[in-house]
Amino acid sequence: MDLHRHDEASTFDGFGKPTELAELARELGHTALGISNHGNTNNLVQHYLACKEAGIKPVLGVEGYFIPVYKEQHRGYHLCLFAKNHKGYHNLNALQYEGEKQKYYNPIWTFKLLEKYHEGLICTSACVAGYLAQCLKDEKYEQAEKYVKKMVEIFGNDFYIEIQPYKISEEGLQETINVRAIKLARKLKVQCVLTSDSHRGRKEDMETYLKMHEIAKHDLKHIEETYSERYMPSDKELYQRFVKMHKKDFKENTESFGKRMIHNLKEIEDKVEEDIFKDLKQLLPKYDKDSDALIKKKIKEGLKRKGKWTKCHPETGMDYISRAMEEYKVIKSLGFQDYFLIVADYVNWAKEQGINVGPGRGSACNCLIAYALDITNVDSLLFGLDFRRFLREDKKKMPDIDMDFETSRRHEVIQYVINKYPGKTARIASYGLYKVDNLINDLAKVCGLPTDKEVDENVVSENKKIIKSIKTLCNKYIDEDGKLDKECLLKDKEAKMYNKDYDNIILHFTKLYKKLRFIGTHAAGVAVTGGNILDYTSLRIDKSGDIYTNYDLNDMENINVVKFDMLGLGTMEEIGELRDTTGVTVVYDDIVNDKKILKAFNEGDTIGIFQFDKKAVREILIKIDCNCFDDIIAANAMNRPGPLSLKMPEAYAENKLNLEEAQSSLYYDYTKESYGTVIYQEQIQQICVNIGGMTWGDADKVMKMIGGQSQSEDAKAEFERNLYRS
Repeated sequence: MDLHRHDEASTFDGFGKPTELAELARELGHTALGISNHGNTNNLVQHYLACKEAGIKPVLGVEGYFIPVYKEQHRGYHLCLFAKNHKGYHNLNALQYEGEKQKYYNPIWTFKLLEKYHEGLICTSACVAGYLAQCLKDEKYEQAEKYVKKMVEIFGNDFYIEIQPYKISEEGLQETINVRAIKLARKLKVQCVLTSDSHRGRKEDMETYLKMHEIAKHDLKHIEETYSERYMPSDKELYQRFVKMHKKDFKENTESFGKRMIHNLKEIEDKVEEDIFKDLKQLLPKYDKDSDALIKKKIKEGLKRKGKWTKCHPETGMDYISRAMEEYKVIKSLGFQDYFLIVADYVNWAKEQGINVGPGRGSACNCLIAYALDITNVDSLLFGLDFRRFLREDKKKMPDIDMDFETSRRHEVIQYVINKYPGKTARIASYGLYKVDNLINDLAKVCGLPTDKEVDENVVSENKKIIKSIKTLCNKYIDEDGKLDKECLLKDKEAKMYNKDYDNIILHFTKLYKKLRFIGTHAAGVAVTGGNILDYTSLRIDKSGDIYTNYDLNDMENINVVKFDMLGLGTMEEIGELRDTTGVTVVYDDIVNDKKILKAFNEGDTIGIFQFDKKAVREILIKIDCNCFDDIIAANAMNRPGPLSLKMPEAYAENKLNLEEAQSSLYYDYTKESYGTVIYQEQIQQICVNIGGMTWGDADKVMKMIGGQSQSEDAKAEFERNLYRS
């Protein structure tokens, strides 16, 4: 097992994505793989999933920063911790969070924190930058012995001394530390482990690894001297390195020492549970002691207030009570009452504070209960929206209701939720990945294509042209899903020329594309859990005191954390300004048949209206002779690359003119509002279910395939079998 190991989340120090490294570990014969990034746990979920996919055991850890007693402005010494079980994972998260409170560049741990949160953790002494190694380097043997005894007192036989068989920049230092550490370990009867402290996957990636450090302006001489052997080794290679390095130091005992330390890696692997995340259930805070009774009460009150608590609406003839009860039964069967109450709470709180809130977006508008709770302003019955598009009993996934708030005050809504559920909520991290433009720009600086002010203007101008050509070339080999065809790009004649002239710039591009560039903050996402959020994720604290998860949206979803999106929309501020200026408050139900509004849309007079101010959509409005609210909705939906390339607006306009012909269509009953033109996802799903004989679950899969979302090969095969049966 490669235990002490870094990936791309040790930003601009570790190299390689979790999927690549887990697959390499399997190729090398490892049955488990550790992760220990510098001061953060950002990639633990991705590492876990990658290892599971590769069929090896994930070992989750971090290389943190330790000092015996906290001192201000002390960076700390390296120390590695690995979770044995879920308790250990929780304590790893707790240590990171508590360490954030006394942070200096990175979270800082002390003996006091380790004593409090040691349960379920394996501790290793780390590299030459560790406290033990520094004591041994400076010949402070008494201090080193005292430290090891304290660690054994805290962790028992879960404390190991690391022996690292590779060269570092200071000649002979690593060998000296290894010899002194083994002697101390034998004296105190503490086990040692061989670790690689690998910072990249493959040996041959060293050239690109150096370029990455050059981009970050690190000391390349030091990196070259210290990291040349820091790639992922097999257990056999690790053992052979140790024997070669220390044959003279331990003579006949060298091989037995090496074998024992490799055995201890297996011992650590056996101590770690196979599935640390298995007990993480999708839970929400309990909104009320009887949330079920409360939501029923609020549904009835909301529809009564809107004049729609009726079995036969006087104008539409629609049965609102029955529809509400149907939806309620599904929500209750899935146990989602608290979700709706929580969303309704912060949406209506925002409205009470005078914060402008959008009328609703996406499939949440298909939910009458969301309308009753004042989450949305869209009457789903009035627009014939099918609730099953939003939620069904077989659709176990938590709903995802995205809400728009005026941008300048959105942070107030986020903070309200965080304050209401302390210890259960946090804002969410985001991972900034290298894309074509920023990666080529960064590589250009270190591959002979500088554009700095110090360079001659003519050279800068020429370099910019070359950089633009390189970007065009790279984009040529990237598909619509952002996947790069590395092999074809590297075979391209133009790419070979650029590689020759500019220090393998295209080769480095293929190895760094979509690698982690920075760890940022998601603007809108808030993570909410039913219990202690540290059971799910570690947290970080920014300079302003805001608390964030160390995982991004996808990671949070993979460990069953519920995410609420509070989106910022400048249009909401404009609506507020108009209301304050004119004294008119928009009532959404009243604008549907407003003749002045419809006339403006019919003439394409919509500049300044959200999503309707661009030329393309205004042309669609005129083309389809927009004269009703359904036309407005359709125009917005068709103003996208896919529908435009299929000439959907033209088909819509023709069907509208030749309605008799459109009505003869097999699927007209499901496309009435768009004159027989298939525009909306919900229409496709209804056609799949009612004509194709599919289940709604299969119809969901159709939508994912149309949308280009990935599915496993097994899932695709199973879906195709069901499709053919239908």
